[in-house]
Amino acid sequence: EIKGDSKDDSLLSNNYTAADRLRQQEEIEEIINKRPLVGVKEGLESLVEELRDNEAFSKNLRNMVPKYTSLRRIRGDGSCFFRGFIFRLMEHLLARKLEGSEEELDRLRNVFANSLVYLQEVGYTAATIDHFCEYAQDALSEANFPKSQSQLEKLFADPVESMYLVWFCRLLCAGYIKHNWTERFQYFVTGEYTSAEDYCSKEVEPTSVECGQIQIISLCEHLGVRISVVYLDGNGTGDETLAYSFGPENRSVTMHLLYRPGHYDVIYSNETE
Repeated sequence: EIKGDSKDDSLLSNNYTAADRLRQQEEIEEIINKRPLVGVKEGLESLVEELRDNEAFSKNLRNMVPKYTSLRRIRGDGSCFFRGFIFRLMEHLLARKLEGSEEELDRLRNVFANSLVYLQEVGYTAATIDHFCEYAQDALSEANFPKSQSQLEKLFADPVESMYLVWFCRLLCAGYIKHNWTERFQYFVTGEYTSAEDYCSKEVEPTSVECGQIQIISLCEHLGVRISVVYLDGNGTGDETLAYSFGPENRSVTMHLLYRPGHYDVIYSNETE
């Protein structure tokens, strides 16, 4: 942190050029790109230590520790929600499969199989999206679905293959918004957007754009998956840490994500893990 009187701050501002800003942004991106796309599972204590000097966040964390055991850090490249979501969903499906249950996996296989037609109904052309849809279907197929946790982690360590799944999730999200724009979303969207297509082209489809609540609602409802997002933003009151659930209310929560301003990681609950 740089501190000083108004004169020093003014000089700092005047000397901080566009080239300095670009160089700093490149340095930040270089650091981010060195991080794993999906990290190893680690105890929540590591986050407690990392944020020990932030009293508001530390209070939230102290309230979380009895309820959550561990986390996986997701690379903060603008697609952290979508990457964390699809990784945790496939991890959940793998755990159920290893227990002998494939009901949920089969249900989502059907959703993925219908995705190309679903997206074409709102204007996407097969030539531009079929490879993403085919890849996602193959990833869930009996032949290619990961057989172990290590295989799943290897899949998401591959930047090309994991990005195909991220982009597929963005497509499903955009498709659901376009299908339900008039009835569900157009009156809740803030900003100067002329249509669902305009909104999705700016806020959903670009891989560097962060996820908001409309995107979370859309993806969860389309896939029929219920998730819980825990907010580590210093806004909890008393002993409460804010958490909100998204997705169909008649389904149980299958995954938990941790939100810090501008970023999502995967966390694991004592109750379900």
